[in-house]
Amino acid sequence: MKKVLFGFLAMMTVLSVQARPGFFLGSVSLTDRKDVDVIHLRSCRTRSNRPVSQIKLKVKKVPAEIDRLKVIFQNGGQQEIYVRDHFRPFSGSRWIDLRGQRRCIKKIIVRGDADTWRRTGFRKQAKVLFFGR
Repeated sequence: MKKVLFGFLAMMTVLSVQARPGFFLGSVSLTDRKDVDVIHLRSCRTRSNRPVSQIKLKVKKVPAEIDRLKVIFQNGGQQEIYVRDHFRPFSGSRWIDLRGQRRCIKKIIVRGDADTWRRTGFRKQAKVLFFGR
């Protein structure tokens, strides 16, 4: 009985570590022309900004094309991520690993646009949400 209970607890611990949910970092609204939007995060160790090693993006309602992300960390480090992908409404990316140790993010610079050219609903904005873990 003890072996079964121990095995069950060990399995639940492994599953809970793998399925860690992320926390919300911020969002941007992209227009139908290529533009650059910036998410400014609060100082480190606050509820909305903790050290992260991965980020993920999700698109709401309107399709979007994300070309690249530039992540600037609190310690001055930078990382440029080339995404170059079209995202359908209510879809998202996988968890993207950031180089180095877990660090707090100062800002995320997003290059992209809403994929609304020649579609109904012209001039709608694509909302892109960012999460970290």
